[in-house]
Amino acid sequence: MNGTIAWDDFQREMIETAHGPLLVRSAGAGRPLLMLHGFPQTGHTFRLTAPALTDQYRVIVPDLPGYGASPGPAAADNGAPFDRRCVAHSLAAMMTALGHERFLLVGHDRGARAAYRLALDFPEKVAGLVSIDTVPTVAVWEAMTYRSANHAFHWPLLAQPAPLVEAILRQASDDLIGHLLERWAGTPLTEDATRRYLEAYRQPSVQAGAAADYRAGAGLDLEVDRADRAANRKLACPLLVPYGTGYTTTDPEPDWRIFADDIRTIPIDCGHFVQEEAPEALIPVLRTFLQSV
Repeated sequence: MNGTIAWDDFQREMIETAHGPLLVRSAGAGRPLLMLHGFPQTGHTFRLTAPALTDQYRVIVPDLPGYGASPGPAAADNGAPFDRRCVAHSLAAMMTALGHERFLLVGHDRGARAAYRLALDFPEKVAGLVSIDTVPTVAVWEAMTYRSANHAFHWPLLAQPAPLVEAILRQASDDLIGHLLERWAGTPLTEDATRRYLEAYRQPSVQAGAAADYRAGAGLDLEVDRADRAANRKLACPLLVPYGTGYTTTDPEPDWRIFADDIRTIPIDCGHFVQEEAPEALIPVLRTFLQSV
């Protein structure tokens, strides 16, 4: 589309945050749009969707703390400060420093968990939220059965105390990350993308960051979600949930009723990595929603 900017032409810079330097890619003009990747990926996952939006939006795509080229700080035993609240607050401050007091927000997987936390804690900042193939953390843990634990075994595995997880990743990151990428994708990711993600997880900083993220998810994030549910805190902005029917087999709308009243769910025929597997289906869905909020 005319006016869009190619992924390779996005500006790349290291921006200092409360979580240390983050690699941030940005391009385009218009309303600010923050896009947050998940595990086991980097901001590169948005290479097929972000450029298409640069004709109408100032698109900002970081590598989250502890992922990709963003090394992240040292973590406590409970995963702090990689809990989604701390990460969300750091990202909110980053957006303010970039001159964006109110913005649109898209997240996938772990990035979507930081995104809904940001929207809950800073309702004045988020005009609209897109959570790609993700439900609240509390919904995942409380619904976990032996079947779902087998499907999502990485949740309890990566949450184990240090140094077990780091040792596993140090010895077998290609095996574990490669397995998850293959298992969750409805169609295989490109060889180049797979190579990039595997290379990222060979870094000690990324091994430590992913472990801290999941440890926080099993404790700190769960506690915060439960407290907000008890207080009946809800998102102030509309929520869109596109989901890959090859990965999320039931409509996620009931799970989101914990935190949202204005919910739209959109099934897409693909696996978990919607933004990479089905960008041609996702982009018009994003455009329609983002223009409406």
